[in-house]
Amino acid sequence: MNNKKTNAPEYAAFISYRHLDKDRQWAEWLIHALETYRVPKHLQKLGYPHQIGKVFRDEDELPLSSDLTDLIKQALTASRNLVVICSPDTPQSKWIAREIEMFQAQGKADRIQAFLIEGEPQTAFPDGLRFHRKKITSADGTITTIVEEHEPLAANVIPITDISKKQRDKAALLKLV
Repeated sequence: MNNKKTNAPEYAAFISYRHLDKDRQWAEWLIHALETYRVPKHLQKLGYPHQIGKVFRDEDELPLSSDLTDLIKQALTASRNLVVICSPDTPQSKWIAREIEMFQAQGKADRIQAFLIEGEPQTAFPDGLRFHRKKITSADGTITTIVEEHEPLAANVIPITDISKKQRDKAALLKLV
């Protein structure tokens, strides 16, 4: 998630999540963990900032409005990364699907990270993370769009035997960073 500073956007990351208690709790934890993460000194010497930067979460950043689409699009544009908090409830969210679509349309599909809090990737990842549209131009100039299935790597905080919650959460955070 770290980038050398060059006209850095306003947000290091945009957190996309369902407005359910468990997802919200992870979003709050993740924002705190990312915003307080100290970049190792050896990376700072290479020009990286000492901290990752500000993280966007709609409930913290957006005013009450009847039309949030433009505000969300502006925040996505101002974000270097999109982190999607994934659980079996996530694929049903039209807002998350739209945020992924808008971020991809801005040419930043390679900067979308999944944060798996529950379930398996097949049931917890929205289609926008699992399938990618690709345009192929044939020799005669005909353009065909194909859909490829893709399983992105995910930071994973699902409980694992013999690993403490603290170790698991730290490993997931480092994977995102």
